Amino acid sequence: MLAAAEPAEHADRAPLSRRQRSERQVFRAQDEWALVEVAVDDDGEVVEVAVNAALLEQATATDLAESVLQAARAAQQKARGRPAAPTR
Repeated sequence: MLAAAEPAEHADRAPLSRRQRSERQVFRAQDEWALVEVAVDDDGEVVEVAVNAALLEQATATDLAESVLQAARAAQQKARGRPAAPTR
C-alpha cells in the first residue's frame, strides 16, 4: 500500500517544483551565428536549448558543438552578472 501512496506524493510535489522554477530568473544568449540559443536559470543551470533549424542544415557537428558551448557560456556569464567574453 505504501508504494501506491508514493507516486501520489511525488505528483503533489511536481507542480510546486515547476512553480519554483518559473519564479527563477532566466538568462538567454545566442552564439555569434544565431545557430543556438541557450537559457540558464539564476544558478547558471541550463534550462533550455534551441537550435535554428534553417541554419542547422548548413552546420557541421563541430559547428553545432561550438555554438552550444558559446551560447551556454554567454548565458551563464549573464547569470553571474558579468559581461560575456569576446569570441575568437
